[in-house]
Amino acid sequence: MRNMTAERKRQVVFLCISVLALFFLTLLFVVRYRAVNAGLKKVHYQSAAYGEAYELAGISYEVQEPSYRKEYDKDYQMEVYRYRVPITITNRGKGEISIYDIISNFCLLSGGSVWYGNIKESEKDVLDAEDALSADLYIDVIPEDGMEQSAYEKAELYQVVKKGKKTYKVEYQ
Repeated sequence: MRNMTAERKRQVVFLCISVLALFFLTLLFVVRYRAVNAGLKKVHYQSAAYGEAYELAGISYEVQEPSYRKEYDKDYQMEVYRYRVPITITNRGKGEISIYDIISNFCLLSGGSVWYGNIKESEKDVLDAEDALSADLYIDVIPEDGMEQSAYEKAELYQVVKKGKKTYKVEYQ
């Protein structure tokens, strides 16, 4: 075996230290990744039929099928697809709930994008125990240039609800 020069010894030591540092950094990143993602909530998928009542997290929902019409909107200064979703919400829990916290859980997939809506008028802003509310959820879908019109005429309605450590995703059919 031949003798190494001082320069060659430094290169070997530097290479060994670099490999060890890379190994420890990788190990640190893996451990940290697992620690951060261990607390992530699993998503529980559910299906619900339009027009049928179901209960989720202490709230009863009855959602009708979305309908749309194409109309000019002054705010957007263009024609939009305005989806209307009739919904009935009943608070089955003991405390009060804001309808705006519930409405923000609904989303519509149309034209390859996710859209959120709001209600325009409501009799109540807060539902006490056993209170019910019927309202219309309006979701405006803004068409993109070059996208086919038929892509906006189809829509899938979803609801994502977080309750404690669980997340529920409800797909309407």
